[in-house]
Amino acid sequence: MKKNLEAERTDTSANAFFEASDFGPVAAVGEFSIAPAAGSDSPDAVLDRILEAIKWIFLYVPGVAGINMIAMGYVFILYSKNWSNEFLTVGAIVPIMICAFMIMLGIGKFTDLRYLRVVLSILMTSAAAALLLAILVAFTPGNYFGIYVLATLTVSLLLGYLTKKNIDQRPAMFDDQAGN
Repeated sequence: MKKNLEAERTDTSANAFFEASDFGPVAAVGEFSIAPAAGSDSPDAVLDRILEAIKWIFLYVPGVAGINMIAMGYVFILYSKNWSNEFLTVGAIVPIMICAFMIMLGIGKFTDLRYLRVVLSILMTSAAAALLLAILVAFTPGNYFGIYVLATLTVSLLLGYLTKKNIDQRPAMFDDQAGN
């Protein structure tokens, strides 16, 4: 009977993590330099990055700003004591849905429902900021609404982006069980 020996697998190396990154394979100590991967400056890649920036500027940011301003509008209505049924129904729900579509189109993941978490995180951040604004208005003199809205808009934008990055890093929930 012939004895079969399995050869060592050389397709994986100790530096597989670095070879899979955008910096390419790890160079020797004497020739070390950090350079982007080849082909990243192709015209198609540049146009894709420009299109992504345009989508973020004209869809994502206005969508987040709309949700943030709707949440801040509730604080104004609270202190003006002028509640209206129109604002509570059509006046807030429909614009929030439009802003949610803008956010989903802006991040480019319109068909993947996992990315509704981005919209929900932005909505929750804006609601918490509106609650904090209601507390600040009651206890502080002066009008700092503009500065506060810009600060909370920045936090909402950042939290939405971080939620998107977190979802991008996770695999889909049932992708590994699709073959069963």
